[in-house]
Amino acid sequence: MLYIVFLFLIINTFFGAVPIPNNVTVIILFICWAVGHKKTFIYKKSFNLIFIGLVCSSISCWYYRGQTLLESFQGLFYYYGILFYFFLKYKHFNLITVEKALTVLIFAFDVCYIVQFHLIDYGINFLNIQDWMLNDKEIEGNRLRVMSSGLYNLGIFFGLVKFNKTKKTLYAIMILLGLYVMFLYGFRQLLASTAIVFVFYIYKMRIRFKPKQIAFMAIIGFAVYYIYQLPEVQAKIEGMIYRNEIGASLNNKSYVRVLQLKFYLNDFFHDPIEWFFGGGLPYYKSAYGVWADRNYQVVDWGLLGQSWALGILTVVGFLMFSIKAIRLKVANEYMYISLWYIFLLLSSVTNYEFMRNGNFLVHGIALYIVELAAKEYKNERKNIIFNNHPSL
Repeated sequence: MLYIVFLFLIINTFFGAVPIPNNVTVIILFICWAVGHKKTFIYKKSFNLIFIGLVCSSISCWYYRGQTLLESFQGLFYYYGILFYFFLKYKHFNLITVEKALTVLIFAFDVCYIVQFHLIDYGINFLNIQDWMLNDKEIEGNRLRVMSSGLYNLGIFFGLVKFNKTKKTLYAIMILLGLYVMFLYGFRQLLASTAIVFVFYIYKMRIRFKPKQIAFMAIIGFAVYYIYQLPEVQAKIEGMIYRNEIGASLNNKSYVRVLQLKFYLNDFFHDPIEWFFGGGLPYYKSAYGVWADRNYQVVDWGLLGQSWALGILTVVGFLMFSIKAIRLKVANEYMYISLWYIFLLLSSVTNYEFMRNGNFLVHGIALYIVELAAKEYKNERKNIIFNNHPSL
């Protein structure tokens, strides 16, 4: 377990707290790929398509935008995080070990984020939050973005599924901390997507609450209500309402996301070839990166925006491993991975959470867990059939 936690934290620079050079973390990730890529894995087609898509988008960017292949390689640093999956394959960790590591990482992220959020106003910035996230002019104040934020929202569904099975307080706390962090993040779509997935899970599991469960859920409900009443959460909610009131919605023609959509659909691409392969992901030190920083961004349009930068092939690859993770048959206690991917696909219409810095590391863990869980489920089904029909 410690191997997983420690290596994960090194690669994601301890949630941004330790200035480990990107070159070092990328070397580690490619070593992970080198030692583990020969193992049999179920995502080969989607990974190959992503690789081809990234190469094609880099060539397209070089041809159309003048950004060199090396600069494009450097601009894609955070995407290589998915190669962490191959380290897990190489070491062949079991489900119990990986889930313990995931639990530690989820709580570590939640605690670090909450502490940083409350200390930032005192000038303590131990996670090296970028200046543009501070002193936000909107009514809700600071909107902090921290490396591997996928941990907290994965933790919500991890806690939900495990709590439903075990009724352990640990998982109830995991849910509450995750929801608190989500409120502090202040994204409307993430909250809406979470609510949809919660309802879907209750419907899917045909949950019937017993008196003891109702009492425990009532306690959790009061805890959520208490979180809702906290001043910092109220500020975030007021900020969301405020954004709606000033026209921050897609029915407003002047809304930045509407302007972005019009720009990329009508004015950005030189021809259909560049549209298909992508304009390339800007590297901040290149001339293209400087131009992109001063113009419309692709991050506000989730996976659609990724297709503008990285091309259709790459995004199809993302969708392929996401849909596979959702469709794989696993025991109910591992259903949290499919819930998380449903959440990501729902929220990635106008949100960057799927690709946010450090989240491909989380993808690596999630994909490994669901693959292992699917194999375990398949073997258990075979044993059941064999025991019922020994003549087979």
